[in-house]
Amino acid sequence: MINLRGVTKIYGSGQTEFRAVDDITLDISDGEFVAIVGKSGSGKSTLLNLIGTLDSISVGSITVDGEEIGSLKGKELARFRNQKIGFVFQNFYLEPEYTVRECVEIPLILAGSFGKENTEKVDKALKLVDLSDKMKSKTKTLSGGEQQRVAIARAIINDPHFILADEPCGNLDGKNSENIMNIFKNLHAQGRTILMVTHDEQDAHMAQRIVTLADGRVISDEKNTLFY
Repeated sequence: MINLRGVTKIYGSGQTEFRAVDDITLDISDGEFVAIVGKSGSGKSTLLNLIGTLDSISVGSITVDGEEIGSLKGKELARFRNQKIGFVFQNFYLEPEYTVRECVEIPLILAGSFGKENTEKVDKALKLVDLSDKMKSKTKTLSGGEQQRVAIARAIINDPHFILADEPCGNLDGKNSENIMNIFKNLHAQGRTILMVTHDEQDAHMAQRIVTLADGRVISDEKNTLFY
């Protein structure tokens, strides 16, 4: 479970102070699929980065599975990111000269895992995103949709508690976006907790709950009546 209490992110000070996230209190239960929506500059990505420890909180607290993440440092922080969170970004962030298999295996190696067990886990993840036939291809040769599927396989390889997706379809066309969202639907059906930032209304309505931000604050938090 993810618990946010009075979470605020402040940039600058005095007359230049800007609150990208402003006093947000929010709970995300295990197994939920939550979409965070809002206009550009509303604080969506900042909030996701705070939950994923890619940025630091100015005020308030975030607890993940009972662990207060603001106190994590060094190896503890690296362990938390590697084991608890799977990240999926708009820009994929894949090593262009690596093969698909090598990219997906990176989190396992960082966790100290090697050998046959890695091979089995990578095979399973690539099968889930329908890329088994591309495992020896360099990522730079793939289409945008294929690269995002590699990124999803990498995100789930360590069986994280939560998947954080920041505009996962932002650089994709309609067909590839549909494919990616279907993968998220399947992951959620398997019991994964997914928190997704999106500006796309259609993608948002694939989630079971929609949280709307404006000026860094939550202005709406509703169950999605159109949830599949």
